[in-house]
Amino acid sequence: MAVLPPVPQGRAPKPGAILAMCLAAGLAGGLLATMLTGLSAKFFLTGLMALAALIVLVIAGATGLLRILLLLALACGLSLNISITFLLHDQTPGLHQLNVSGAAGVTVTVVLIAAVLLLAQQMVARRRVILPVGLLWPWFLFAAVGVASLLVAVDARLVILELARLAVLLLIVVAIANLKPEEIRPFLLFLALFVAVQGAIAVTQFVTQRDLGLAFLGEEALAVETIEFRAQVRSTGTIGHPNILAYFFELLLPLMLAQLMMARTGLERLVYLVALVLGLGGILVTLSRAGWFTMALLLPLVVLFVGGRRLLTARALLVGAGLAVMLILAAALVGPLVLERLLGDDAGSYSHRATFNEGARDLISQSPWLGHGLNNFGPAFALFDTTGGYRVFREVNHVVHNMFLLVAGEVGLIGLGVFLLAFAVALWRCWRVFRMDPNGIAGTAALGIGAGLVAQLLHGLMDPGFRLSLPVSQLIFCLFGLIAALELHVRAARGKRR
Repeated sequence: MAVLPPVPQGRAPKPGAILAMCLAAGLAGGLLATMLTGLSAKFFLTGLMALAALIVLVIAGATGLLRILLLLALACGLSLNISITFLLHDQTPGLHQLNVSGAAGVTVTVVLIAAVLLLAQQMVARRRVILPVGLLWPWFLFAAVGVASLLVAVDARLVILELARLAVLLLIVVAIANLKPEEIRPFLLFLALFVAVQGAIAVTQFVTQRDLGLAFLGEEALAVETIEFRAQVRSTGTIGHPNILAYFFELLLPLMLAQLMMARTGLERLVYLVALVLGLGGILVTLSRAGWFTMALLLPLVVLFVGGRRLLTARALLVGAGLAVMLILAAALVGPLVLERLLGDDAGSYSHRATFNEGARDLISQSPWLGHGLNNFGPAFALFDTTGGYRVFREVNHVVHNMFLLVAGEVGLIGLGVFLLAFAVALWRCWRVFRMDPNGIAGTAALGIGAGLVAQLLHGLMDPGFRLSLPVSQLIFCLFGLIAALELHVRAARGKRR
């Protein structure tokens, strides 16, 4: 059994120093209490949680558990939308002033804080920080295209805010890419834990038909939409819009399935199984048709690639038969809901998307190479669209429901090419790690991550994609960092065997 190293013993502090520290702590506590009482409930609780987290981190640093707790906080932050935004800029030019697009301010999140502390701890420990240039260089190019788009941007401040967000996301990639080999499995388990939590929240919202009073964790009001001529509730979890919640699940469910098939212990299998079941329930109650489609397509492929020849064994066939029975029962239970969503009237959802797409193509044709400015689709659409597509949404400067048209409208065809290149590089590296370690946790994790990224790209054909959501953007870039970490450790392991 591993024994934690003893805490180094120093000189006992003098009584005067103890008294000074107590007075300072009391004064700081009084000032903090005065500041917190004037804030809203969300920020009040956030402040208390930050203070408690600081105390826990101090204790963890003394006991050697700091990095594990930071990874837990990071996984928690990916699921619970706890953040504070400064320099908010959501009033933009256009038909409507309120903007719905990417970054509208400088946002500090739990994920960012955890990533910074992970890197700080690594530098304090004098461990070399590895920069995964092989994954980052397309994003550097994308940032350069974004800078060039300042020349044509409707609102230059939106470009700068989006570039600042991209810098933060790349910092998160670096932090995750520098995880130690022994830290990856706990981090994957932490992700599974919060997939289960998010799934449980979403299912509970749908069953009770109301929100759960978790606004301080990012919960928004449930979406109520007209489906088959009647009001239908769609769960939002603590992520945001139901479609954005579907992004969260479709990015992580293939990874959960891959890890379930490769789990080494009964406890790990239980954790991943619970995460998978609750996650599937969660994506079901988002009522996201694109999310359903991506999972129906990609989860069987994950089983096929991870299982391989083992799928032909008697045990695998028995498990498959059991799963088939469970799927039949599940279909009988939720089949009417699914059929209604797929085949019923959707209050013009498809036609609205077609109208938006036509307007976006018109916008792109006006500035095909540089676009209209990174993060500027909303105001540009309202100002320059000649088709009337922007009128579908009457309250905000909205964006097109197609991730690729959105990117092309902002940074032109050049930027779209670089954007696709960034995902192509990540997917190629996922496949390479899987080929190097097809029967190991690293290889199957890379395959699951790759399947999640493909799901987001497919979903992007019908929705704006991850760039409209900071929590999902953080998740995407965390997965990029995991790809780099997995590749690094697989290569190191192969080098040792040689």
